[in-house]
Amino acid sequence: MRILKKSKKYGRTIALIDAANIIYANKYLKWPLDHKKLIDYLKTRYNCQEAVYYTGFEKGDRIRTNFYKKIRTFGFKVKTKEVVVFRGKFYWKHFNCPHCGQRIHKRFQGPPIKKANCDVDLTLDAKNKVKNYDTLLLFSGDGDFSDLVLDLKNRYGKKTLVFSSKKSCARRLRQVAKAFIELHQLRSILEVK
Repeated sequence: MRILKKSKKYGRTIALIDAANIIYANKYLKWPLDHKKLIDYLKTRYNCQEAVYYTGFEKGDRIRTNFYKKIRTFGFKVKTKEVVVFRGKFYWKHFNCPHCGQRIHKRFQGPPIKKANCDVDLTLDAKNKVKNYDTLLLFSGDGDFSDLVLDLKNRYGKKTLVFSSKKSCARRLRQVAKAFIELHQLRSILEVK
């Protein structure tokens, strides 16, 4: 397969994977991503030296714990941060009473919001490991990483390839990257069979 041909034009590479954004991208892809195939692809195609998986973690979540153990056996380094649960946002809803027709204003609370915010950890690693790579393989669609990509390019002369779904990737991030790789184009290589 042509796409598996090793590319030497990117030099030494590392992959930093923002799990939250990849999970979000998978909602658009509608096919399950095989993590073993992913790391094999990165090593074969890009000569990836290191792949770090950044993710949130809830205490007592055995399913996730087993998943992280499994992908470590594939060769991923997993960096977890405890998930923080925030109270859902309040909002007002206006409707007419079905019995009397009177206009009613009622306050509701949305569902809780879970966040781990691994973006800072990923950014620090991209900067701290800058001597270890020529090209960063960034798995995220978060526009906040645009400044990181520009800094790596302007200050250190590093290239960044962004892997994501076009529907879940910020336009600015696609524009500042050396290249944008649509995950959907890799379906035949990365899909769970």
